[in-house]
Amino acid sequence: MNNQLAIIVLLVILVVLVAVNIWLYRHYRRNIKKVTFLFDAIDNGDFSFNFPTEKRFKEDNILHQSLNRIKLFLQHTREEQMDREKYYEQILNAVDTGILVVDGHDNILQHNQAALRLLDTDVLTHMNQVKEKLKDEHLAKHETQAMLKDKHVRIIALSDVSHELSNQEVDSWIKLIRVLTHEIMNTITPVT
Repeated sequence: MNNQLAIIVLLVILVVLVAVNIWLYRHYRRNIKKVTFLFDAIDNGDFSFNFPTEKRFKEDNILHQSLNRIKLFLQHTREEQMDREKYYEQILNAVDTGILVVDGHDNILQHNQAALRLLDTDVLTHMNQVKEKLKDEHLAKHETQAMLKDKHVRIIALSDVSHELSNQEVDSWIKLIRVLTHEIMNTITPVT
């Protein structure tokens, strides 16, 4: 009878240990799924979720509070980055110099409003759209090489130099008139 009682006690202990291990494994898997959900949501830019902090288990509450803190920190960082991007975009759109950021395949990654105006187009996606327009003598073009997100890009600055050209043309006309006036006066002086 003692042997049977010992076997029954051992079986009960074994069943309890197996049940506890199964519960711990399920708890562990649930927590892993929560962390995975957090990273998937952040990767997709979704910050609308919130983990409940009124759970029965203190450990779950601590985990949920920590995951919510991570979410808030990353959400705040992303909002700051977006605000900075808007700020820089406003600065780029405020200048009269056209800016094009072009990748190695001649795809236009970014541009400002001045580039659209100078190139007389509504949409810029590829350099083939504007190759002929870039040959215009009234556009000064300055190109710089840079690395952007581990990609080699070209930054092209465009300026309208037609105003400077017309100023130079006016200056040339004034100089020509002065020379002609001087020559005419030279030839008239002996006559008078």
